Amino acid sequence: MLQSEMLKYQELDGQLRKMKNDLEKNEFRMRGKKLNALRQQTEDYMSQLDGKAIDLNNQVATLRKKYDDVVKHIEEYSKLADDIRDTDELNYLKKKINTQLDLLKSIEKELSDIASSAEKIFAEYAETVKVKLPQILSQYRECNNKFNEIISTSQPVVDGLRTQLNQLEKVINPEIMEIYKKIRQQNIYPVFVLLEGKSRCGGCRMDLSGSAVSRIDESGYIRCEHCGRIVYKAE
Repeated sequence: MLQSEMLKYQELDGQLRKMKNDLEKNEFRMRGKKLNALRQQTEDYMSQLDGKAIDLNNQVATLRKKYDDVVKHIEEYSKLADDIRDTDELNYLKKKINTQLDLLKSIEKELSDIASSAEKIFAEYAETVKVKLPQILSQYRECNNKFNEIISTSQPVVDGLRTQLNQLEKVINPEIMEIYKKIRQQNIYPVFVLLEGKSRCGGCRMDLSGSAVSRIDESGYIRCEHCGRIVYKAE
């Protein structure tokens, strides 16, 4: 027959397992994970805004150079125009000046668009830094603190269960204990289940073969051929 200590061990292990599962699914822990992910997304967004701002700054530097070059050409063409008396040459020069003036307007339009984009980026960045991110961090800290309080409260119970498990393990048949641990590593619980009726596994509810059931009387327990649990008979 199966040792009563082994069944007690399984019961306590089940309690510890439930506590761990409850902590894993705790509302504050789950919300904290979501807030932490949101924090990361927000910080990534801020990095994207930084990148956009740098890109706009580079565009402005390029346009300023173009602007200076155009202004320089216009000034040169204007000086030349003062010394030209031929009407055709003067008209040709005026066309060149007008072309540069058009370029100047285009550059000014691009600079204006960049300024509008920059204003939006700075506004979004300021709102994120001053409002959104602080709110997320505040909510995250609140969830984290509450979850830590729950862990702190449950820790003595967890420690007590582990102490009992360690004590029981010292008196349990090592062979049975090894079987239990190997099956538990497969995330199967409970490991040991009663035989239901004449031939049904108390874990998966599947019928066992006649030869398997007959071996229970010999060894006290058998491995279910369907779910892998250990099936035993009640005393």
